[in-house]
Amino acid sequence: MDLENAVQIFNALYDDVNGYQISYQARHQLPYYDKAHTYGEVTPEAFHRILREIPIEPGQVFYDLGSGTGKAVVLSHLLFPFQRSVGVELLSELYRTSESVSERLKSEYANYLSLQPENKEITFINQDFLSVDLTDVDVVFTHSTCFHPSLMEQLEKKLHALKKGTYAITVSKTLETPEFRPIKVREANMGWGTATVYIYQRL
Repeated sequence: MDLENAVQIFNALYDDVNGYQISYQARHQLPYYDKAHTYGEVTPEAFHRILREIPIEPGQVFYDLGSGTGKAVVLSHLLFPFQRSVGVELLSELYRTSESVSERLKSEYANYLSLQPENKEITFINQDFLSVDLTDVDVVFTHSTCFHPSLMEQLEKKLHALKKGTYAITVSKTLETPEFRPIKVREANMGWGTATVYIYQRL
Protein backbone atom coordinates (compact mmCIF):
# COMPACT_ATOMS: atom_id res chain seq x y z
CA MET A 1 0.00 0.00 0.00
CA ASP A 2 1.30 3.47 -0.81
CA LEU A 3 2.13 5.93 1.95
CA GLU A 4 -0.79 8.29 1.28
CA ASN A 5 -3.47 5.60 1.62
CA ALA A 6 -1.72 4.04 4.60
CA VAL A 7 -1.59 7.38 6.41
CA GLN A 8 -5.30 7.97 5.78
CA ILE A 9 -6.19 4.61 7.32
CA PHE A 10 -3.70 5.09 10.14
CA ASN A 11 -5.08 8.53 11.04
CA ALA A 12 -8.66 7.25 11.02
CA LEU A 13 -7.77 4.33 13.29
CA TYR A 14 -5.91 6.47 15.81
CA ASP A 15 -7.96 9.66 15.65
CA ASP A 16 -9.55 9.03 19.06
CA VAL A 17 -6.64 7.15 20.64
CA ASN A 18 -4.50 9.12 23.11
CA GLY A 19 -1.60 6.79 23.76
CA TYR A 20 0.11 9.21 26.14
CA GLN A 21 -2.98 9.41 28.37
CA ILE A 22 -3.56 5.66 28.29
CA SER A 23 0.09 5.04 29.16
CA TYR A 24 0.02 7.61 31.97
CA GLN A 25 -2.99 5.99 33.61
CA ALA A 26 -1.57 2.49 33.16
CA ARG A 27 1.82 3.38 34.62
CA HIS A 28 0.24 5.00 37.67
CA GLN A 29 -1.63 1.79 38.43
CA LEU A 30 1.63 -0.13 38.71
CA PRO A 31 2.95 -0.81 42.24
CA TYR A 32 6.36 0.53 41.17
CA TYR A 33 7.89 3.23 38.98
CA ASP A 34 10.03 2.39 35.97
CA LYS A 35 11.09 5.11 33.55
CA ALA A 36 11.41 2.43 30.85
CA HIS A 37 7.62 2.39 30.60
CA THR A 38 7.56 6.01 29.41
CA TYR A 39 5.46 6.19 26.25
CA GLY A 40 6.70 7.35 22.86
CA GLU A 41 5.25 7.28 19.35
CA VAL A 42 6.60 7.24 15.83
CA THR A 43 5.04 9.23 12.98
CA PRO A 44 3.98 7.38 9.80
CA GLU A 45 6.29 9.36 7.54
CA ALA A 46 9.31 8.87 9.80
CA PHE A 47 8.65 5.16 10.25
CA HIS A 48 8.30 4.72 6.49
CA ARG A 49 11.65 6.43 5.88
CA ILE A 50 13.35 4.39 8.59
CA LEU A 51 12.28 1.00 7.26
CA ARG A 52 13.07 1.99 3.68
CA GLU A 53 16.72 2.09 4.77
CA ILE A 54 16.80 -1.72 4.84
CA PRO A 55 15.85 -4.39 2.28
CA ILE A 56 12.52 -6.00 3.19
CA GLU A 57 11.43 -9.14 1.39
CA PRO A 58 7.90 -10.59 1.13
CA GLY A 59 7.24 -13.17 3.83
CA GLN A 60 9.52 -11.67 6.48
CA VAL A 61 8.60 -11.07 10.13
CA PHE A 62 8.54 -7.73 11.97
CA TYR A 63 8.51 -7.28 15.77
CA ASP A 64 8.05 -4.09 17.79
CA LEU A 65 9.33 -4.54 21.35
CA GLY A 66 7.33 -2.24 23.60
CA SER A 67 4.67 -1.63 20.97
CA GLY A 68 2.37 0.70 22.95
CA THR A 69 -0.89 1.27 21.08
CA GLY A 70 0.48 -0.61 18.07
CA LYS A 71 1.29 2.24 15.71
CA ALA A 72 4.56 0.86 14.32
CA VAL A 73 3.01 -2.58 13.94
CA VAL A 74 0.00 -1.25 12.02
CA LEU A 75 2.30 0.78 9.78
CA SER A 76 4.59 -2.17 9.10
CA HIS A 77 1.51 -4.21 8.15
CA LEU A 78 0.15 -1.54 5.80
CA LEU A 79 3.35 -0.27 4.21
CA PHE A 80 5.65 -3.28 3.86
CA PRO A 81 5.38 -6.90 2.64
CA PHE A 82 5.90 -8.53 6.03
CA GLN A 83 4.02 -11.80 6.41
CA ARG A 84 3.73 -11.20 10.14
CA SER A 85 3.79 -7.92 12.05
CA VAL A 86 3.91 -8.48 15.81
CA GLY A 87 3.77 -6.06 18.73
CA VAL A 88 4.86 -6.97 22.25
CA GLU A 89 3.55 -4.73 25.04
CA LEU A 90 3.74 -5.23 28.81
CA LEU A 91 1.09 -2.73 29.93
CA SER A 92 -2.34 -4.33 29.57
CA GLU A 93 -4.16 -1.08 28.84
CA LEU A 94 -1.90 -0.28 25.88
CA TYR A 95 -2.11 -3.88 24.68
CA ARG A 96 -5.93 -3.83 24.76
CA THR A 97 -5.93 -0.59 22.79
CA SER A 98 -3.70 -2.09 20.10
CA GLU A 99 -5.97 -5.15 19.91
CA SER A 100 -9.00 -2.87 19.46
CA VAL A 101 -7.24 -0.94 16.69
CA SER A 102 -6.28 -4.20 15.00
CA GLU A 103 -9.88 -5.42 15.04
CA ARG A 104 -11.07 -2.12 13.55
CA LEU A 105 -8.41 -2.36 10.85
CA LYS A 106 -9.57 -5.84 9.87
CA SER A 107 -13.29 -5.04 9.92
CA GLU A 108 -13.48 -1.46 8.63
CA TYR A 109 -10.73 -1.65 6.00
CA ALA A 110 -11.16 -5.18 4.68
CA ASN A 111 -11.44 -3.87 1.11
CA TYR A 112 -8.05 -2.17 1.33
CA LEU A 113 -6.45 -5.18 2.99
CA SER A 114 -7.80 -7.49 0.28
CA LEU A 115 -5.50 -5.71 -2.18
CA GLN A 116 -2.46 -6.80 -0.19
CA PRO A 117 -0.76 -10.20 -0.45
CA GLU A 118 -2.68 -13.04 1.17
CA ASN A 119 -1.88 -14.52 4.58
CA LYS A 120 -0.49 -11.31 6.05
CA GLU A 121 -0.93 -11.32 9.83
CA ILE A 122 -0.96 -8.64 12.51
CA THR A 123 -0.63 -9.82 16.11
CA PHE A 124 -0.23 -8.28 19.56
CA ILE A 125 1.19 -10.00 22.64
CA ASN A 126 0.65 -8.84 26.24
CA GLN A 127 4.02 -9.87 27.65
CA ASP A 128 7.47 -8.75 28.74
CA PHE A 129 9.51 -8.60 25.52
CA LEU A 130 12.49 -10.15 27.31
CA SER A 131 10.54 -13.41 27.50
CA VAL A 132 9.38 -13.55 23.86
CA ASP A 133 10.89 -15.91 21.28
CA LEU A 134 12.62 -13.85 18.59
CA THR A 135 14.32 -16.60 16.61
CA ASP A 136 12.08 -16.22 13.54
CA VAL A 137 12.27 -12.41 13.35
CA ASP A 138 13.76 -10.52 10.39
CA VAL A 139 13.33 -6.91 11.61
CA VAL A 140 13.15 -5.78 15.25
CA PHE A 141 12.13 -2.24 16.18
CA THR A 142 12.20 -0.78 19.70
CA HIS A 143 11.43 2.74 20.86
CA SER A 144 14.18 2.55 23.50
CA THR A 145 14.57 6.24 24.37
CA CYS A 146 13.75 5.79 28.07
CA PHE A 147 15.25 2.33 28.56
CA HIS A 148 17.66 2.39 31.51
CA PRO A 149 21.17 0.88 31.14
CA SER A 150 20.30 -2.43 32.79
CA LEU A 151 17.32 -2.93 30.47
CA MET A 152 19.45 -2.13 27.43
CA GLU A 153 21.98 -4.70 28.63
CA GLN A 154 19.23 -7.31 28.98
CA LEU A 155 17.85 -6.37 25.58
CA GLU A 156 21.25 -6.80 23.95
CA LYS A 157 21.54 -10.28 25.45
CA LYS A 158 18.05 -11.07 24.19
CA LEU A 159 18.91 -9.91 20.68
CA HIS A 160 21.81 -12.37 20.53
CA ALA A 161 19.14 -15.00 19.77
CA LEU A 162 18.32 -13.30 16.47
CA LYS A 163 19.36 -15.16 13.36
CA LYS A 164 22.20 -13.92 11.19
CA GLY A 165 21.15 -11.05 8.93
CA THR A 166 18.31 -9.80 11.14
CA TYR A 167 17.99 -6.01 11.38
CA ALA A 168 17.59 -4.30 14.76
CA ILE A 169 16.38 -0.70 14.95
CA THR A 170 16.68 1.30 18.17
CA VAL A 171 15.57 4.82 19.01
CA SER A 172 17.96 7.11 20.97
CA LYS A 173 19.98 4.24 22.49
CA THR A 174 22.81 2.33 20.84
CA LEU A 175 23.66 -1.36 20.90
CA GLU A 176 27.12 -1.91 22.35
CA THR A 177 27.47 -5.58 21.46
CA PRO A 178 29.88 -6.59 18.65
CA GLU A 179 27.28 -9.11 17.50
CA PHE A 180 25.61 -6.29 15.55
CA ARG A 181 27.07 -4.23 12.72
CA PRO A 182 25.99 -0.56 12.50
CA ILE A 183 24.24 0.09 9.18
CA LYS A 184 22.77 3.57 9.41
CA VAL A 185 22.26 6.48 11.81
CA ARG A 186 19.62 9.07 11.04
CA GLU A 187 17.39 11.66 12.67
CA ALA A 188 13.66 11.00 12.68
CA ASN A 189 10.58 12.88 13.83
CA MET A 190 8.73 11.14 16.64
CA GLY A 191 5.43 12.12 18.18
CA TRP A 192 7.33 13.88 20.97
CA GLY A 193 10.18 15.44 18.96
CA THR A 194 13.29 14.53 16.96
CA ALA A 195 15.30 11.45 17.89
CA THR A 196 18.33 9.57 16.60
CA VAL A 197 17.57 6.19 15.07
CA TYR A 198 20.20 3.46 14.88
CA ILE A 199 19.98 0.56 12.42
CA TYR A 200 22.05 -2.60 12.95
CA GLN A 201 22.41 -6.00 11.35
CA ARG A 202 23.08 -9.25 13.21
CA LEU A 203 26.44 -10.77 12.27
